[in-house]
Amino acid sequence: VSQWADRHRYLSSKDSGEVGKFHTSRNPLMREIQDSLSIHSPVREITLMLPSQWGKSLIITNWIGYTIEYAPAPMLGLMPTLESRDAWKIQKLNPMFQETAAIRDILGGLKGRDAANSKDAIDFPGGILFLGGGNSPNSYAQRSARNGFMDDLDRFPFEIENEGKVVNLFRGRFKTFPRYKLAKISTPTIKNASLIEIEYDLSDGRKYYVHCPFCGHLQRFEWSNLVWDQSHSRPAWVEYNCEHPDCGHGIKEHFKPKMLADGLWIPERPEIVLLRGYQTNNLYSPIGLGPSWMSMALDFIDSK
Repeated sequence: VSQWADRHRYLSSKDSGEVGKFHTSRNPLMREIQDSLSIHSPVREITLMLPSQWGKSLIITNWIGYTIEYAPAPMLGLMPTLESRDAWKIQKLNPMFQETAAIRDILGGLKGRDAANSKDAIDFPGGILFLGGGNSPNSYAQRSARNGFMDDLDRFPFEIENEGKVVNLFRGRFKTFPRYKLAKISTPTIKNASLIEIEYDLSDGRKYYVHCPFCGHLQRFEWSNLVWDQSHSRPAWVEYNCEHPDCGHGIKEHFKPKMLADGLWIPERPEIVLLRGYQTNNLYSPIGLGPSWMSMALDFIDSK
């Protein structure tokens, strides 16, 4: 999927802060996640427990584009409600259809009046994309698919009345496809009452590790190691302290692009093969694509 996106995807001002050709290298953490959704990957389900505004919709829309052009199949996507589905389709999906030439050519252009491209179904050669709301029983009924995603999972109801748990209902839509792919995506909300946390705990539990640019020690970015100037009410500097006891070197944020590019996802439960989980935090946000370490420190100071 990452290779398809790097070759074909074009970003619009409607769905991205950076307009133009998409490059996975801008956020290296996305590469393995996208490729886990490839038809060649043995992974059946992935769980993405990620910060808000991290690029979750880009991963999903890249996967949709890859499916339409390279591996056509029926696909089912759910948002928390029908209203959020409509908003997501207008802001996130339609721009990909309109701005990415490979998809625009296949669909013949997106025409709102075309019944084949309604709010809840988009036909394409060899497949169809169904879109629904997680709070609507009809969104789970009489639809079978090979690929599927649940976006913003923590805003779904835990159960559909008289039907069952939403994740189990959704998973049942893929029974006829032994090589199905299912993505569950959300920013976590309430600890120990979070649907995405429950699903992540069932996965292999991957976290991203980076090398210290000074000693090479492999470690995760943790909030407790972010330090800043204490001599002023508004800090003049912010840096990250290497956790290795023999190093402890302060790492400036300008080292982060190379650290992210050279990092890797490591599973906490490697014996789990078919269910992958990815968790990260805003300390990993690429420069220019999320909050800086300085802005995070200032937000923390202001909240006290």
